[in-house]
Amino acid sequence: MSSGDNARTQGKSAIALNVADQADLAGQWFTPGQLTLQAGTLNNRAQTGAQDLTIAAGIINNAGALSANNRLDLTTGSLQQQGTLAQGAMAIRSDAWRNQGQTSARTLDISMKNTLDNTLAGSLLASDALTLNASALSNAGNLSGQTLELDTEQLTNSGLMQGNQSVTLRSDALNNLQSGQILSGGALKAYKMPDVCRAAHCNCAAIR
Repeated sequence: MSSGDNARTQGKSAIALNVADQADLAGQWFTPGQLTLQAGTLNNRAQTGAQDLTIAAGIINNAGALSANNRLDLTTGSLQQQGTLAQGAMAIRSDAWRNQGQTSARTLDISMKNTLDNTLAGSLLASDALTLNASALSNAGNLSGQTLELDTEQLTNSGLMQGNQSVTLRSDALNNLQSGQILSGGALKAYKMPDVCRAAHCNCAAIR
């Protein structure tokens, strides 16, 4: 299934797509209600908008914009994100994720079986709570929320991890590189990491 760059699809109350193999979306897809998409592979260059957006696909390659006013749910084996994921409450379930785009939500709940690679160009932003559970996290970009809670076996940080109110880290191993910053406007709690503040810059008192 494919749609052209100039295509516009408008659902009066909802849109539901079920594609056995590959879905190549472009153009515009909008509905005031629920937008649901199931596919083997989703290649998205489209601008989408809905009250609630639910996507389940074996592979998701997003270079467009996926947005939901209320809630956005993504379930996938592999997520390549170069576009925009935005608005509302967001839950992402994936085996592996390489983020080179901007992901922003009111609340952001991320669960990864394997590795989340948040590159230099990647942003994971929550205006309220950002919660992340992953086997491994490599951050060269920006992870920020009012509260930031990370639970991972292996954490490598060369970017910015920031909680305006609090930061909670749980990890068996932290490699906070020279350029890495871990900043909290309130409490910074670290578990299983006695040397959390040794390698680079950790500010446990105030955001600067």
